[in-house]
Amino acid sequence: MSNRRRPSSCSAPPGAGKSTVAQAVFERTLDTGTRAQPTIEDFLRTVTIEMALEYADHTIRYGRT
Repeated sequence: MSNRRRPSSCSAPPGAGKSTVAQAVFERTLDTGTRAQPTIEDFLRTVTIEMALEYADHTIRYGRT
């Protein structure tokens, strides 16, 4: 894989506020030129407050299984 950087003119589509884990890994692969693997930090960056609250509500209602 070449060590090319993405053009700065690349922009996210409208409404694309948060990056997905797959997108973060893909971008890191392009940036480094080496195949990247997802990290815990990638997952933590993609979790929204709404997602965390939904998970908390679910575990309170149904218990941790």
